[in-house]
Amino acid sequence: MCWNRILQTSLILVLYTILPSSTYAQVSAITGVSIIPTDIKGIPALQSFAIGVHEGEWLLIGGRTDGLHQRQPFAAFASEDNNTAISVINPVSGLVWTYDLFTLPSALQEQLQSTNLQFCQQGKQLIITGGYGYSHSRKEHTTFDGLVVVDIPACIEAVKSHKGLSKTIHYIHDSRMAVTGGQLAWLNGYYYLVGGQKFEGSYNPMGPDHGPGFVQEYTNAIRKFKLIKENDSLKIKDYSEIIDTAQLHRRDYNMLPQIFPDGSKGFTVFSGVFQYKADLPWLNTVNISETTYEVVPVFEQKLAQYHCAKTAMFDPIGKTNYNIFFGGISRFYIDENGKLQDDHDVPFVKTISMVIRDSKGQLTEYAIGNLPDYLGASAEFIPSPGYEKIAGTDILSYNPSTADSIFLGYIFGGIRSTADKVFWINTGEESFASNRIYKVWLHPKSTKSIQPISAAYDYFRPMVYPDEAFANYIIEFSAGDKENISADIRDSQGNVVVQQSMKAKKGVNNMHIPIAKLPEGNYIISINNGKLSHSLKILK
Repeated sequence: MCWNRILQTSLILVLYTILPSSTYAQVSAITGVSIIPTDIKGIPALQSFAIGVHEGEWLLIGGRTDGLHQRQPFAAFASEDNNTAISVINPVSGLVWTYDLFTLPSALQEQLQSTNLQFCQQGKQLIITGGYGYSHSRKEHTTFDGLVVVDIPACIEAVKSHKGLSKTIHYIHDSRMAVTGGQLAWLNGYYYLVGGQKFEGSYNPMGPDHGPGFVQEYTNAIRKFKLIKENDSLKIKDYSEIIDTAQLHRRDYNMLPQIFPDGSKGFTVFSGVFQYKADLPWLNTVNISETTYEVVPVFEQKLAQYHCAKTAMFDPIGKTNYNIFFGGISRFYIDENGKLQDDHDVPFVKTISMVIRDSKGQLTEYAIGNLPDYLGASAEFIPSPGYEKIAGTDILSYNPSTADSIFLGYIFGGIRSTADKVFWINTGEESFASNRIYKVWLHPKSTKSIQPISAAYDYFRPMVYPDEAFANYIIEFSAGDKENISADIRDSQGNVVVQQSMKAKKGVNNMHIPIAKLPEGNYIISINNGKLSHSLKILK
């Protein structure tokens, strides 16, 4: 996983707390989910890998064998933690096979042990593009420019027999495929390479002009093309590109196939990183159709911002999409008291979330459970064998009335963290790649009530900044009709040192809190509108 938190401010920690509400929305489907761990000996520990499936067996290529990358340029994305083998797993029999990449040409070897490659399965072929890692031939870290086609059944057999890997894998070089942290998908004969970046050089959290330096270029693009074979050679045909430097400027995100209200098929880009003006994830989402794209109005996704295990389902009767995200890394999370928290450090989370697109196209987000640990980041979801899909898509067909419990599939690999925030204390031991398989069961007829993620934050949106003289903190926020707003500042011992209140008008308001007489130190500034409590750690 390429978690490049460039120029992160480590002083800021923001928490939003949803206070109890008497209004609960009832959802008739997927209010229950169970996660059951299973152990198979000999499974490799991997994260940020590519996966193909054939007759219930998994083909694993690329990725890394360590956890969250370290922050020091000399330690981040070290080549010794590359995945240098191709593996096959049968999750039912528990059998595992591996075969080293050394028999392949050097250029292909290097790319197939990179991280954050884009991939998708089309029939019995696994298509792979790009990926980031250390190139021994170039003697530097780079984003690889290969497009790779793997014959999945043949490659599985070659791994099992340790014979003839090279005949099962074909590739070409194309600079347009040099992408890492994007998403690759297929629809009606075309491949869609969406978002991501080209990263050249060693990672450095202090930015491109410090230490060894690097070059980072977001694609800001939807790249659409056909892939054909002519005279035994791969060729990219009918290539087109849409550029949007604002809405498509994102990477390390989730993209899922969708069926839109008019019955057309496409994809939704969920969240991702990073915003231009803040070192924070995007919260908006983007719909992609065969001919265009559009930003989803109003809706903001709060519970899953980074690439994680995920799946899309569709109920043909109710014409409803169900998008489920398993843990990962997120700006927002649900705490132990069931309250929504907002943390600008963007921690690892345990939250299992769901975004429903109803028959009218409206999106609503829910928290539906928790993983047993800080899991899911850079992991993959694999549907259970034989699970019916919507024709021409990778969307699982879903009928909530069919059973009390449904074996949906598996979560495999990814990063397992020992705590929610480990980046700035990361010695390489605080997180690690997972080799555990988790079975996912849905309980459609669960009677548990679940509540949509509150819209209170959507209009409240408090921001805090000092005035030019640094004599006051200005809290800017939006309010409903004649809301009572209170604010206070507490010192590091929890003592209230400043208090203030006001009756806000509807719309945007400013509250000035004096700080000139406060001694230097750490403080917590809080604002409350009766529904939300917003707290910000500040340093004076």
